[in-house]
Amino acid sequence: MKFTALFTLGLATSAIATPSLVVRDGKEVQGLIKDISAKTDALDAAISSYNGGDASKVESASEELISVTTKGTETVKAGDDLTSSDALGLTSPIQDLTDKIETAIDNLISKKSKFEAAGAAGKIKAALSQQYDAAKGLAEALSAKVPEALSDIADELSAGITKAIQKGVDAYKDAKDGGDGGEDKPEPTEKPEPTEKPEPTGGDDKPEPTGGNGGSTTSAPVIPGPTATPTASSSGVPAPTGSAPPPVFTVRCEFAVSDS
Repeated sequence: MKFTALFTLGLATSAIATPSLVVRDGKEVQGLIKDISAKTDALDAAISSYNGGDASKVESASEELISVTTKGTETVKAGDDLTSSDALGLTSPIQDLTDKIETAIDNLISKKSKFEAAGAAGKIKAALSQQYDAAKGLAEALSAKVPEALSDIADELSAGITKAIQKGVDAYKDAKDGGDGGEDKPEPTEKPEPTEKPEPTGGDDKPEPTGGNGGSTTSAPVIPGPTATPTASSSGVPAPTGSAPPPVFTVRCEFAVSDS
């Protein structure tokens, strides 16, 4: 990808003012690279000073660069082709920019755990991908303006930046946000449902009470108690006992006397 790495700086740099010029020669392109280089220094300073917590300064710088890079791509597309002299004049600025990108990316990687702890690593990861895409678009636009004879030089210059940015993308590909340094906390296990108490078995059932009133009853003794003892009366006749005497039946017998 010709000049791709040149502008993949957008993955780790802050915004620059949107150039309103129409590219007509290499000087305008050199000015664009110079602006990107200056904002690379600014982003690197923001990354270096970050020690945790609010990461909005780093995030906003990245967002602004995405916008500027996209607009810069449209500006380059609307400009004139670059001459061989213009293209060769970009060699030194691109090499300097590569060194700054490598430094910024290394610092960004060194702060990964802090961004994770602050819950910002996901945004940094997304910004790297978005900036890379925007930078790739600008590189392709510039490649279309470079003489074909210099395409190999353009590829060689872009290789250093591509390598540096890819290093950052790889470092953040598994980034995880969280208050414990980004490690996922295990999901709480569900408590087992309480088991139902078993129904009482037949052996434990109490016998149903019997009796006319539904209550418990006691069996009466089968042998009756003793009857009252007769006592003597003043007339000498035995007193009646507690129970009436059995009736006395008399039988009258009539006999016929024979005269013989």
